[in-house]
Amino acid sequence: MKRKLREMNETLLDLVIGVIIFGVVAGILGMIITKGNIWYLLGVIAGVCVSVGISFHMLYSIEGALDMDPKTANGYMMKRALFRFFVMAVTAVIAMKIHFSCFLGVIVALLGIKVSALMQRFTNHYITKKIIK
Repeated sequence: MKRKLREMNETLLDLVIGVIIFGVVAGILGMIITKGNIWYLLGVIAGVCVSVGISFHMLYSIEGALDMDPKTANGYMMKRALFRFFVMAVTAVIAMKIHFSCFLGVIVALLGIKVSALMQRFTNHYITKKIIK
């Protein structure tokens, strides 16, 4: 397992760990606030899964764009970003159709990717470096 983690892009690993940590915290706090609403928890789980998938998609998009000329890479990255936005929107709409609490959980978890990006430096220093040693 550690060998697989060492082979993985370290920044991606930081982002994924941060998304999962944020999802756990958001899930626990949300369950306390919503008095155990299972729909909220399912929304957070779905949002964390989509956020992790989006993180991998961003990495593969960036790696693909590095081999292109700037104009082509710009268009390529724009299409990929729109695809990610579309996936987030579809996830939110599906969650809204299921239950409003599920929608709130998805939105909170999708925002976790932004929080994770802000926490990346700390995640790398205090968690990732210790895991892949």
